[in-house]
Amino acid sequence: MSFAPVNMSNLRDSLVVSIREAILSGKLRPGDRIVEYKIAREMGLSQNSVREALIVLEQQGLVTRIANKGAMVTKLSSEAMEQIYLVRGELEGLAIKFAKQHMRLVDVDELQRTIDDMRAAARHVDLVTFCRLDFDFHHRLWEFSGNPYLVKALSSIVAPQFSYVLIESSRATDKDLLALAEQHQQMLELIKNESADDAAAGVRQIIHKFHDFARPVFGPDIAAPRR
Repeated sequence: MSFAPVNMSNLRDSLVVSIREAILSGKLRPGDRIVEYKIAREMGLSQNSVREALIVLEQQGLVTRIANKGAMVTKLSSEAMEQIYLVRGELEGLAIKFAKQHMRLVDVDELQRTIDDMRAAARHVDLVTFCRLDFDFHHRLWEFSGNPYLVKALSSIVAPQFSYVLIESSRATDKDLLALAEQHQQMLELIKNESADDAAAGVRQIIHKFHDFARPVFGPDIAAPRR
């Protein structure tokens, strides 16, 4: 397997980009093992450099480390996706209730710009940019909660879900992505116009819709949530 060339002056970040591109392009598929010494040998780099890059990719949810097996491209079963969804729904609802107490007009405008950028990425079927903006939208919402422990919990729980959806998103069309952008617009309208409790409940319902929608579009292992 050939990886993209790396910039030796910024080795770790460049290697992260190279391995990420191999994952997102399908050269490395969900469940594939990532053998440090093989990558290091192919690219003429130290094994330690590859290990550092894989740690970053693990934090981003693209790589999973399993005891006694090493690193592999993240692959989530339908059961794992459902478990993530259940925890995410509760914690994200809590984050939105808190965020309602802190958000200003400038924060709402920031989220609106992110949605507008998502629409632009959708029209170009730019999956990498779209998923990055999607995660940014939610991450900013969590930050508006003012609770750093909630942000940390949601980030660690949800990152693998976003990454796996991105890996499996080859079937997505511009209409699919535009529909997802509109769901985020609905979330923002709820946050703007409803009480904290009603906004949180409404966003949970939209997340239900996302999972129902995502399963046929992004891959068979995206679970339909339990009601």
